[in-house]
This record gives sequence, structure tokens and C-alpha cells, in this order.
Amino acid sequence: MAVDFYRHAEPDRPANLRTWHGEVVGIEVTGAAHWFLPPSGTVLTWSLYAAWLGLGVLLWALFLGWWDGLFWLAFRTIMWMLIRGCLRWTVG
Repeated sequence: MAVDFYRHAEPDRPANLRTWHGEVVGIEVTGAAHWFLPPSGTVLTWSLYAAWLGLGVLLWALFLGWWDGLFWLAFRTIMWMLIRGCLRWTVG
């Protein structure tokens, strides 16, 4: 948690826990809030990474359809995953 969050927390003041499907996803104090990624969100994140990787390999196989070595496969895979990271960074 950020230091700012601790500064907003005051002794003898309530802190509200936010839950989603029985899992704690956030805590709020007067003037500040901190949000967590629940375990189900971590599973979803890895599933989306795997799907994005699979889409990249599928598109490569459909449009470029040749094998030019393990290095280029790894290079294209890394570049494809970096594109996904850049899109996530710019979009939100």
C-alpha cells in the first residue's frame, strides 16, 4: 500500500472493506482508497495473456506460414507480447 494511504488512516476511525464475490478487493478510509486484484483476477490475467499469445501464433501461421527457426519464433512472440503490453499501457 502507498504511504499516502497510511497518512489518511486515523486511529479509532472505521475502515470499509469492499468485497466482490466474497473476496476483499479494496479498503477505504476517510479521504483515500486502495484497491486489490483478487485471485480470480490473476487467473483471468494469465488466461488473457495465453489467449493473446495463441492469437499471435495463429495469425503468424495463417499469414506467414513458414518456419525460419526457433530464434525468430521467440523474437516474434516477444514482440507480439510487447505490443499487448503497450496497448494495455496506452488504453488503460
